[in-house]
Amino acid sequence: MVCLENYHKNPTPLYIKEDKYNRIVTFPKVPYPLVSVENPKKKVIEKVKKENYTFKQLYEKFKEAKMLTKEEMQLEKKYHIRPKNKPFGRHYCHGMITAFHNSTALHDRVYKELRASDFNKHLKESKKGSESQRQMVNLFMNLDKFALEEDIIEKGYAQFITTITCNKKEIKKAKDKKVEKERLFTYEQINYLWNFETRSRGLKEHSKKERELFIRDFWLMLLYSGCRADELLSVYTANIFLDDDYFIGGLKTEAGINREIPIHSAVKHLWEKYYNPDNEFLFMQPNGNKMDYDYYFYHFQNNFEKLHPEVSDHTAHDARHMLRNELRKLGIKDIIINSIIGHSNDDVGEDIYSHVSIEEKQEALKMVTYKEQKKLYIFASNQ
Repeated sequence: MVCLENYHKNPTPLYIKEDKYNRIVTFPKVPYPLVSVENPKKKVIEKVKKENYTFKQLYEKFKEAKMLTKEEMQLEKKYHIRPKNKPFGRHYCHGMITAFHNSTALHDRVYKELRASDFNKHLKESKKGSESQRQMVNLFMNLDKFALEEDIIEKGYAQFITTITCNKKEIKKAKDKKVEKERLFTYEQINYLWNFETRSRGLKEHSKKERELFIRDFWLMLLYSGCRADELLSVYTANIFLDDDYFIGGLKTEAGINREIPIHSAVKHLWEKYYNPDNEFLFMQPNGNKMDYDYYFYHFQNNFEKLHPEVSDHTAHDARHMLRNELRKLGIKDIIINSIIGHSNDDVGEDIYSHVSIEEKQEALKMVTYKEQKKLYIFASNQ
């Protein structure tokens, strides 16, 4: 009797096959949490109280509400357009989809019953590499957040996950990746880009040399604008104002979208080189399609990386870090730096960026020369 009383206070979900569930005509006055666990493609999820959703059912709801559809992924890849109510990009979504398929052991578990020990046990028994495990942890964390938002659970346990196994090779790779992420160009390396000589050989030498020069030009334009690679590749020709020395670009964050970015005088000739008013975008492929990141990266690997070891230890994203670091060394205020590179933080928001004029940004960027400069000391007058 005590066990029955405790059960009625907090009923344990009863698993039932879908075909049997569908034959139920009437339910008890006190509804028991019956959970359908087979053939989840049919919309039996609506028949289950949301607090008794299985892992798989919660994921389907999360996917519908937060993740990009296949069509939306294609749009983001081609035009970098993402619905405002979808917070995750296509690469992140692919990672969570993979993580879901790697979590089949949890699919039929009632989500509110899962604890940190269950997540840790699953990660340990999955025998997946550290990167796959991190993808699963990301998924669990996001499912917890979504479940809390929807009052499906009262407490999230994914935050207490401790099990992510790494072998020595993976640990070394992670450390190298961290160092690479923080690596800045040297002034000698930037000077090397300016005094660039192509090194391509072979039957298609002219075409390969053009690709070498494109990578060089692209990196220099990144170094003097602070854009992300995808941002620069997605600049519309109509948003380039060469006479006024600025363009409109930006992706990813609210702070970075459609911001005014100066065109530095040192690289203005490169903008003029690729500018064609008849093209939709600044950078176009020879076949007339928009140049995307995959196209850039292919030519970086095949027509640049091995030929120029002097600088090939860098990535395009290092140029963004380099400009931010250089502006800080010059004493430029963070509010102006953030308005140029489109970086947001807790203290600077989109509403503040609107107060930084393009003239202020241009004056700040003019100071960037990527050369050693003597410090200027300003003393207060005696008056």
